[in-house]
This record gives sequence, C-alpha cells and structure tokens, in this order.
Amino acid sequence: MEVASGQPDLELLASKLEEHLRAEISSGEFYKVKCAAKNDRLMTLIQHPQSISADTDKIFAVLEEALKSLLTGGEHRVELFCRVDGTKLPYSKTKLSWTGVETSDIAEVEVEAEVISTPNFSTDDLISPTPSPPESSPEEPKEEPGDEVFDPLADAPDLTSYPKSKNKLPLKTLIVGGVLLMIAALGGGYAVTRPCVLSQCQEIQTAQQLQANFQQLKGNPQAQAELASLKAEMELAITSLQTIPSWSSRHQQAQQLQADLSTRVKKINLVLKAFQTGKQAAQTAKNPSSSLKQLQNRQRLWRQAITPLEAISPKSELYKLVQPKLFSYRQGLQTVNQQLLAEEKWQKKLTDAKAVAIVAEQRQNSAKTLPEVQKARSTWQVVVNALISIPRNSAAYSEAQQLLDEYKPKLANARVKATKELLASKTYNQAVSAANSAKAYEKQNQWSAAVANWNQAVSAVKRVASDSFYYRQAQPLLESYTKSLKQAEQQLNIYTRIQQARTDLVKTCSNNIRICTYTVTQQAIAVRITPEYARAISVNSNITDTQSYRNNVNTITNHLQIVQKALEVISDNAGIPLTIYDHLGNQTYVHKPRG
Repeated sequence: MEVASGQPDLELLASKLEEHLRAEISSGEFYKVKCAAKNDRLMTLIQHPQSISADTDKIFAVLEEALKSLLTGGEHRVELFCRVDGTKLPYSKTKLSWTGVETSDIAEVEVEAEVISTPNFSTDDLISPTPSPPESSPEEPKEEPGDEVFDPLADAPDLTSYPKSKNKLPLKTLIVGGVLLMIAALGGGYAVTRPCVLSQCQEIQTAQQLQANFQQLKGNPQAQAELASLKAEMELAITSLQTIPSWSSRHQQAQQLQADLSTRVKKINLVLKAFQTGKQAAQTAKNPSSSLKQLQNRQRLWRQAITPLEAISPKSELYKLVQPKLFSYRQGLQTVNQQLLAEEKWQKKLTDAKAVAIVAEQRQNSAKTLPEVQKARSTWQVVVNALISIPRNSAAYSEAQQLLDEYKPKLANARVKATKELLASKTYNQAVSAANSAKAYEKQNQWSAAVANWNQAVSAVKRVASDSFYYRQAQPLLESYTKSLKQAEQQLNIYTRIQQARTDLVKTCSNNIRICTYTVTQQAIAVRITPEYARAISVNSNITDTQSYRNNVNTITNHLQIVQKALEVISDNAGIPLTIYDHLGNQTYVHKPRG
C-alpha cells in the first residue's frame, strides 16, 4: 500500500486498521472496518456486534495513530464513524485532519493524474444529537417522513477500482538540437560539459541500477544488512541527479528517478527506524520492569516499531524483509500487554488495599462493642492478605511491602484488642450465668450450691479487664453479687445448723422405744414426748414396793433430765429456741439458746 503519496488502497487500508484494532482492543476481532472516499475526505466506518461494549474514545485514538502512520504524505481529512451491526445510524463519530510530510519536492514533470468526480456529502445533520452507546442497547432510530437512511459509505467511490483518466502534462518545451545550437552560438563550453548534456548519462544508469537492486529485495528476506548501504547509495544518486541541468534531454527522466529514489529512501528510513526502535524495545524487555511506567514505555516502543512495518503493502519490495521482524515485534507487544494487564491487576489490588485500610482504621477507632472490634480486626486482615498476595516480580511489590510494615502492627493490635474483648465477654457472661444458677438454687433451698455459684459469679466479675468494654457493665454487678453471696452464706449457715439439729434430734429421740417427736424451723425446735414413752413411765410408777418405786422414779427422772439436757445442747448449737411438750401436748419446758 502506497502511503507516502497518492490515494491509498482502501481495501488494504481497512485491513490494516482492523489489524490495529485487534492488536490494541481486547475485543478487536469483532470489529469490521470499511473505507471510502467522498470529495477530499476519507470516510471510515467501524462496525461491531450489539453484544460488544465499545470504548469509542480508545477506538478513535487507535485508528488516529494508525492513520497518521499509514497516510504520511500531503493533507488529509478523515471522518470516523462507529455503528452497531444491523443499525442504520452511527452512535458516535469524530473528524481528523493533518498534514503529512511530503515524499519529495518534485518539480513539474510529465505525470499521470487520477481524476475522480464525487458528489457532495455531509453527515453533520445525520448524527443523532444524543447517541446511545452500544452497551445501553440503543434502539434503532425511527425514520421521520422525508429523512434519508444514513450510511457514511453510501455512494462513495471505491478508489481501488474507480476508473482512471490519464492526463498528460506536456513539459517538453525545448528540442535537444535547438539547445545545442543555442549553446554553440553562445560559445558556452561550460553548459555542454554539465552531466547528461552531450555525454553518456552515468547518473541515470546508476539510479536505474539502484532501482533494480531495490527490486531484488522483494525476494530476499535476509537483506536487512544491505538496507543501510543501499540507502546511502540512493542518497548519493539523488544528489547526482540534482546536478543534471533543466536543458538536458535527460532532465525529466532524472526528475522521475529522483522522486522514485526519494520515496524509496523514505521507506527504507521508516524500516530502519522501526528496526532500531524494535531493537531498543527488545533490549528493555531483557530486564524485569520495576514500575508501571517502564512497562508503558516498553509498550510504546513496540508500537512505534510495529506501526511503520504494518503500513508496508504485500506488494512492496520490503514486505518479505520486514515480516519476520513484524511477527517478533507483535509477540513482544502481546507479552508486554499481558504484563500490563497483570500489573494493572496488582496496582488495583494495591489501591483497593489502601482504601480498605482507611475503613479498617475508622472501624478500629470507633469500635464500642465486641462485634465492632472483631469487624475492625477482620478488615485489617483483608488489607494484609491483599498486600501479601502481590508477587515479588510486580512493580507494586515494593510499595506493598512498605504498607505491610505499617499495617501489620495495626492488625496485631486489632487482634490483641479483639482477644481481650472476647475474653472479657466470656468472663462477664460466666458471671451472669453463675448468678442466675445461684438464684435458681436458692429457690430450691440448695444453699450450698447457691453459695458456690455466687462465689463463681463474684470471682468472674472481678476478672473482667478494666480496659475492656464490659468493665463498666460488670462493676454494678460486683456489689450486688457480693451482697447476695453473704446472704446465701447466712442461709447456708442456718440450713446447716437446722440439718445438724435434726440429725442430733434423731439420735436423742430414738432408743429402744421412741422417746419423742420433733419439728425444726429457723424460728423454733418443738419436741413432744411420745405416748409410748409416757406409758412406759406410767407402768413403772405402779410398783408397790416402796424401795423399788423410789429407785424407778429416780431412774425415770434421771433419764428425763438427760433427754432434756441433750435437747438444750441441740438448741444451743442450732441457735434456735426449744419447747418441750408432754404426750398430751401440754408445754412442760422452754429453753432459749445461749449466746
């Protein structure tokens, strides 16, 4: 494809643009490009399926860079359109214009001019004022009466097959013989000694030989080493051709050769510069990147090396020579693109970790409860885990390590705080649970178990850390639980004495016959002589023998005194008043405990 002068091969141009989209856009294989010419503008239409989400800014930027590299000569005006497959109207467009470097300063010579007549064309009033991007599933605009269906390539002439009319621009105004007669008449010896006036034209022969040498590059993909020397020879030949005077019969041919060689020199310059840039990119790729900027610079170098080589048409003599390099450079670009994607992933992880660290700091400072402290600890853990996952070969690794040095101590503090609060929570809950158990045992008069649980409750409340959230909640419970413990201990003491009194009463009231029955409460001990014991005393009292009677009475009296003394001891030990009743229920004795 000739990009330095004249109109481009539009089919090839569209193909090259599609290659750029495939290389630079992640979904580029789904994009199709069409090109046509309208008046003095190049119309370029980009179409893609409805399912593809298109970034038009990036698409236009990629195509702008590609077009400027492909269309280098003269002034260019281009309009770019984006359209979804199956729709009539584009949803976005942009205009470009620039002036490229001219391929040669060619004087007026005999050339063939391509004349193309094209109709007027305007799309400014056909673009929807509020275009719908493809990701929002734009509806197909309704056609109003009289509206014309939009197609930016409609009726555009195809420059690859457009009929050409050849116009000859006559420039021969002098006849060689007339020139020579004039020179002879004037006696100008200098004029006839100028190159290619009378003598054989070595300059033209040299230029033609260089043209042939350049043609030979087409079948020689290993001719890279010859390019620099061939370029130098061509530049020297161009200088020699410039010395051929305008009155020489070879002047027009020299001008054509000069223009042709200049175009070829520029092509070689582009290729050599691309090779040099590719070499630089390959050299940088040998060393691991230490920053995102280095990767982006490497990507830029690969693109600068690829773009000029992609512009070379398959018909060009340089095509086979540059293809191995182009393939290698594309692989290099693909590698760095993958590295950039991975690096962007790690950079995003680094950025996200910083943002989450701010949240963790806020949560830790505002935490007032155990769940809030645990949430702050978990958030710090997320931050640290994210930074640890960043690999050593990433450009984000160094900063991630610095942040880890800062965040790990904060995670450790959060863990300590969460552990302390968790322990305080458990201790506080143990105290409350023990107190509830103690109250339940009290209702069942199980004072021993009640006292044990009140002891556990008081001990647990005392163990709640003073710098924990539960300390303030635990302090009011300490006074209450201590008081309840003392009351339970008193009740346990009373209960123990009552139980001991009952045990002693069992021993005292039981003999060969049952002597007495009893009831014991916290307020009184009531003992009643049994009828059996009363009858036993009555039988013995009927003894007729005076001496025996007296002995028996003494024995009964002594036994009653012993029983009474035993009951008094029981009363004193229990600290409960004693009342004794006879077998008929009459009160016979009252004893108040001592002390």
